[in-house]
Amino acid sequence: PYGPIVGGGGGGAAGLTVFFSSPLTIVDAARVERPLELIDAERECAMLLRALRASGRPINASFHVGTPDSIRHALTLGADAGVVHISGHGLQSPQALVLEDGAGGAHLLSAERLRALFAAGGTASALRLLVVNCCHSAAVATEFVAAGVPHVVASPLQVHDAAAAVFTGAFYLALAVGRTIGAAFEIAREQVRVHPRLGAREAASFHLLPHDGDHAVAVWPGEARARALGGARGARAPAHPRAT
Repeated sequence: PYGPIVGGGGGGAAGLTVFFSSPLTIVDAARVERPLELIDAERECAMLLRALRASGRPINASFHVGTPDSIRHALTLGADAGVVHISGHGLQSPQALVLEDGAGGAHLLSAERLRALFAAGGTASALRLLVVNCCHSAAVATEFVAAGVPHVVASPLQVHDAAAAVFTGAFYLALAVGRTIGAAFEIAREQVRVHPRLGAREAASFHLLPHDGDHAVAVWPGEARARALGGARGARAPAHPRAT
């Protein structure tokens, strides 16, 4: 249940840690358990892996189911905390991310508690880029920016699965070939904007914070080695444990 589901290849020092959650049910305010719309996390992760492969860079990616235990376990065992990607549901009221409880149900975690989970043991101080690919994740972004994380991608609005996947692929490809965070963000938003089934409204869902921050920083600097999309070996898109 813990540890990476798949390694992204390579052996280079730079890396990426991904946590994704798509619980089956959630208990509402009336204490009634109801089904929760599944997120196509596998598609998003596949787009991310394809981008890393296409770059030809030795960037390792590890994928973990998003439970509080697995997040803390992975970080304690030394998962790369420099670049972290969280994919899942976000709630507007109460403001929280919807993680998993390990048994198919939802576990709500406030922005403050999520930051505390990362901060335990000093892990948060190593966090350079946090991508919260969840609906209504502005509160999480604000909390981590206040804690000193220099680059946070999040959305105060609803984000559809297709837009999340397109943005993810374009963003990480640009990062992996050495573009700055600011440039990668603009490339990814434009990719969503020109997509035939998406558009400007979906593109505007993504925000890079802080708004006045200096995002002309590359997390994976250096020149990329060109490689065809199918040329990478030893990595595959992760499947949720419920699907295996």
